[in-house]
Amino acid sequence: MKMSALLLMVFLPLILQAQHTISGSFSPKENFTFTILYKNTATEKLYSKDMALDSLGNVNYKMTEKDAAGIYSLVYAIPQEENSFDIIYNGKEDVDFNLDMKKGISFTASKENIIYNDYNVEMVAINKKIYEAMVSNKGSKTFKKLFKEQSKVQQKFEKQSAGLICNIFIKAAAPYLPKSFISVETYNQEIQNHYFDSIDVTNETLQKSKFLFDKFILFIRNEKDVDAVVSQLSKTSEDFQLSMLDRLFKEFSKYENNLNSKYIGNQYLIPLLEKNGKTKEAEVVKTAMNTAIGAKAPNFSWEKVQDGKLISTSLYDQKDSENYLVVFWSSTCSHCLTEMPKLSKQLQYIEKSKLEAIAFGLEDGEESWNKEIKILPNFTHILGLEHWNNKVGKAYDIHVTPTFILLNSDKKIIAKPQTLEELLGLISNKK
Repeated sequence: MKMSALLLMVFLPLILQAQHTISGSFSPKENFTFTILYKNTATEKLYSKDMALDSLGNVNYKMTEKDAAGIYSLVYAIPQEENSFDIIYNGKEDVDFNLDMKKGISFTASKENIIYNDYNVEMVAINKKIYEAMVSNKGSKTFKKLFKEQSKVQQKFEKQSAGLICNIFIKAAAPYLPKSFISVETYNQEIQNHYFDSIDVTNETLQKSKFLFDKFILFIRNEKDVDAVVSQLSKTSEDFQLSMLDRLFKEFSKYENNLNSKYIGNQYLIPLLEKNGKTKEAEVVKTAMNTAIGAKAPNFSWEKVQDGKLISTSLYDQKDSENYLVVFWSSTCSHCLTEMPKLSKQLQYIEKSKLEAIAFGLEDGEESWNKEIKILPNFTHILGLEHWNNKVGKAYDIHVTPTFILLNSDKKIIAKPQTLEELLGLISNKK
């Protein structure tokens, strides 16, 4: 017993030291409610734990021996991809951060994250100086000085981060340094030409972070750039290629000019999915391409009463409005029952010649739908049975309700707002 107690006294401090935390504060606190911590792999995010913010806007995740060192992702809002940031956790130190909506992310504890964050801040500052000097046509002496300063910043942080995980990111982010004065146009082109000089796409740590994805997004301007990225990805496993191409496809699908998304889908993602026997996933991508911003919305039909007769009409038959709003909802969806009355109230102030709203109910039956539509008078209501298996819902790739899709008079998709607030902001000018 005495020996056990003695051993406990010896090893307890070591056990306690092994317990680290990832903690942080969010500002303004009223803008945040909940967070989710994921452990990143090269192809997916694995759920670790979640936590609501306390009354002061803080979270404090207790990391255990089960929480291995690596790259973690902290999600603080939806959509998750846009509202998250990476955290380097080496299993040897606490991580403490501040996320301010105006100032961005900063770290107050964790050598790994502080050094990497400071590196990014200093590099952004020196890059700004370089571009300002180029635009102002400063002399060659100025550029030599600035590029020398940039080189010193790189060397300083590589030295500070030696032996740390963040050293991988800092080396991979090393900037292109011209040997002599060049124009802005030439400088930008040379950056593209030397973009991947320092980046090892096969590095597992880089694959587990946002680093490569962010670098690819910044690099891609046209189809030729997509080809260059795919050439780099060809050095990696097909699982990683599929994961990255899918992320890039979805990201560029958000843009109004989504030619890069179509090219990625048709030229690379769909063929690779089909090659790997993922025919269902390939069909999902094809559907997403048909419902991307800029695409003409899939047509659908319904019956309506006109002059005492039941006639068939369709989305494409509608000609009397400048814009159309298609809302996929369900009378069994709690969010829908909260948001649809609010939307209906706002629609009463908008002329149908400016905006016509179509509410497509994804339902298992008619009873609850018939009841709810009585308090939603400002929509053209369409009943879509078989809920998630409804063919129109599938054609629009609907997985959550409510889903809002805004169309122009030609029925081309011009916006896919994620929230009711975003939608109301878009249609407010229609009043």
